[in-house]
Amino acid sequence: MSNTKDHKRFCDKNGWEQFKKGGDHWFYRKRDPDGTYRYTKISRGNHEYGKKLWKTILKEQLGVSQQYFDQHK
Repeated sequence: MSNTKDHKRFCDKNGWEQFKKGGDHWFYRKRDPDGTYRYTKISRGNHEYGKKLWKTILKEQLGVSQQYFDQHK
């Protein structure tokens, strides 16, 4: 599992663009080679994710494995 601090650091280091600022969240997007965008939203602060939520974020938003995430955060 991971937390919001690791999630944000991963996006900052791996080519994700912060496209919306303010409020209680950071919003990031990354353009894939086919022209589509992936989006992820990160709560401000340092909160631990639950196991199910984190698996969903990895698969549906970031599109990476836990191993890849750990190596690139």
